[in-house]
Amino acid sequence: MRSEALLTNPFRVAWWPEFFFSGFTANSLGLFRIYFGTCMILYNLTETIYLFELNPFGPAFHFTDPIWFFRLLGISVHVPWLTYIGIVVLFAATICVALGYRTRIAIVVMFLAIAYVQGVRDSFDGAVHHRYVVPANALIIFFFSRCGDVLSLDARRQRRLGRAIAPIQEWAGSWPLRALQVYVAFYYFFAAVAKLRLAGLSWIGDGGQVQIKLIERSMRYGLTEAGEPIRMKLAYVLAQSPNWLVVIVTAVILFELLSPLILLVRNRLARVFYVLCATGFHVFNFVLLSVNFIFYPFLLAVFFDLEKVYARLRTRFNWKPLPATAS
Repeated sequence: MRSEALLTNPFRVAWWPEFFFSGFTANSLGLFRIYFGTCMILYNLTETIYLFELNPFGPAFHFTDPIWFFRLLGISVHVPWLTYIGIVVLFAATICVALGYRTRIAIVVMFLAIAYVQGVRDSFDGAVHHRYVVPANALIIFFFSRCGDVLSLDARRQRRLGRAIAPIQEWAGSWPLRALQVYVAFYYFFAAVAKLRLAGLSWIGDGGQVQIKLIERSMRYGLTEAGEPIRMKLAYVLAQSPNWLVVIVTAVILFELLSPLILLVRNRLARVFYVLCATGFHVFNFVLLSVNFIFYPFLLAVFFDLEKVYARLRTRFNWKPLPATAS
């Protein structure tokens, strides 16, 4: 059972073992792997669908500005049919991760496929996108965990072959999910630090950099004869209200800076509020700035125990219980 010491004194020296190695079960880890893989299937679709506009048998061409690891590997030419293979491999590996089939191999293949497909996208125009950064790092954590030994085809195969799987103890089920919680919380924190380090308070003052971005994005698709943006009109309207922008940007910076505090919160409503704030942030980013980090709110489910969600659904729909490991 998890100690209550963290709740009463989270700043004492020895609190971190209780935080990292308790609180989740084997089923929690397996269910989150299934959830993560399923969400990634949908996210991969939104991130790669535009590449299907390429003619797979069309001519190869040189990248405008190859991403750093393409330059390191000497990749400077885009071959359309190779990109199609990369996309198929990405989807196949993601499905395998969700099902827990050859899990560790699937994780490695999925990571490499993400690197290639995202590298192709970034090398077209030299832009560097960060949409896959958090999911890719989550895969690294999954690789070193036992997420494939529970609620997976791998576990079923081992049982069918008569091989006993060592039970996943609480510490082994907890640390990967706790590590993801820490990573996600500090990802937001360092996003705020980066903004303030590069632009200082000018990021906030009079709407700062956000106002410039709103105007740029609203002009991206051109203007009508009346001088109105053809698309993203809401971004253009908001850019004309610097006072509101200051309030919104300040709230975002505070949210990001205070994100690590969610690691000390056990109140469910507080965590729900945190997730809603993060979701609102990403939705507005998508609507106003076309920043497609829309997968990140789904990853915030890591702050909740999915086994409890499953238990409620099982009771409601009379599902059979899922065995975590072989006995």
